[in-house]
Amino acid sequence: MDSAKNSLRGCLIRWIRTQHRLSLDNLARDTGMNTSILCDMELGRRGISDKNIQSILKSVNVDFTLVDDWSVSSLIETIQLYFKNFYYMNFSLNIAIEEQYKKLSSENYGCLDDRCFYLLLLGCFITVSYESVVSRTGWEDPELDTKLQLLQTVDSHFPAPLDSISKLVCLLHAVEQCDFKKAHSLIRQIQTDYSDPLSSQVTNLVKYLDLKLANLEGDPSRAYRLIPLIRNDLARDKNYRRMFNLDKAEAVYLMTIGNYTQAEQNLRNLQAGLKSLHLTIHRYSILDNRIWCTLVTRRYEECLDLIEQCESEYSVPSSSNTVFKAYCQYRLDREADHKLQEEELLAFRKQCTEDKTAQKIVDVLFELVKGRKKTFFSKCFSFINQLIRQQNYPLAEFFIQAGFDEAESQNQFEIMYQFKKLHQTVEGK
Repeated sequence: MDSAKNSLRGCLIRWIRTQHRLSLDNLARDTGMNTSILCDMELGRRGISDKNIQSILKSVNVDFTLVDDWSVSSLIETIQLYFKNFYYMNFSLNIAIEEQYKKLSSENYGCLDDRCFYLLLLGCFITVSYESVVSRTGWEDPELDTKLQLLQTVDSHFPAPLDSISKLVCLLHAVEQCDFKKAHSLIRQIQTDYSDPLSSQVTNLVKYLDLKLANLEGDPSRAYRLIPLIRNDLARDKNYRRMFNLDKAEAVYLMTIGNYTQAEQNLRNLQAGLKSLHLTIHRYSILDNRIWCTLVTRRYEECLDLIEQCESEYSVPSSSNTVFKAYCQYRLDREADHKLQEEELLAFRKQCTEDKTAQKIVDVLFELVKGRKKTFFSKCFSFINQLIRQQNYPLAEFFIQAGFDEAESQNQFEIMYQFKKLHQTVEGK
């Protein structure tokens, strides 16, 4: 504890000094201390007494409050507990810790003590853990990037395993921001063998994030190779909630390679498992993926049943696969519903003003439902080429299929051939 305490105090002196744009010589002159001694203190090579830290910071008009070692140890244990709850996805158990953090931050506002960098770590962890949540709960922080940069300058000075937890927090943010270069760099830094059991959970979570990274980078084969390795680690820790997420990732991989039958069977099994795990947060995602599986395998009646279930149970976002409801009705040749299909597409378009891809889907399908075949084919070809450029191959493949089916029903062999050529292009990617 003493070495970590001295290192963090040294980091604090260096941070405050640079904030005030002072050289070591300036600080030595203001404090009456030797420059080489101050340098050793900043680098953690020399112990920093309570009197020294207070004297040094007082010279730049910064107050340093003394707290007992128990207060520091208690905060370290709190951070470890917050991580453990996060690892096991027991997010409700962290609410009390988040409230405790708010209280501590309020009490220490404008003051510094030996807990300041630990509070920085906990605050960044809380904010980042809410980053991917659609409905944020007051943890937005416009200074997050600046705080994370500071955190990275001190993380190696934390006692283990907080040093790796600190890097993990930065990794979580990098993955969420799709900063792939930084994420891979942090993964390499964290992948160290610690004897501390909590640190092994950190490395397990890093592998889990590497899987998410592989999916974001469009590398499903790497993602699939990681799945059994991660599953073994999570099973050893009895981390069933994250194992559930892993099974969902495997289903998504099966969809990516076109094995929709097996993917849907996996999704059905996951849906059944929800009843015992109470992971209601995942119900919509599984249902939405099942809609896609039935859609691309042309099981339109089943697809409509799933869409109806989804619409009745959830407030669906613009990215929802329920956008294909009118298309399924069209394929089932429900002519009496054509007017309703048009109205549904127009209503969906109003809902997705911020989602350009969803708007394009609606625009193309509207021409089809409206019976304007020539315009449909033109817009369909344009949209497919745009999707290929964006590397959105699953959606491109669907519209190739939709266009081919329509051309086939009209005996337009030249257009069928054009869609077939596009299919070969996507297949080669």
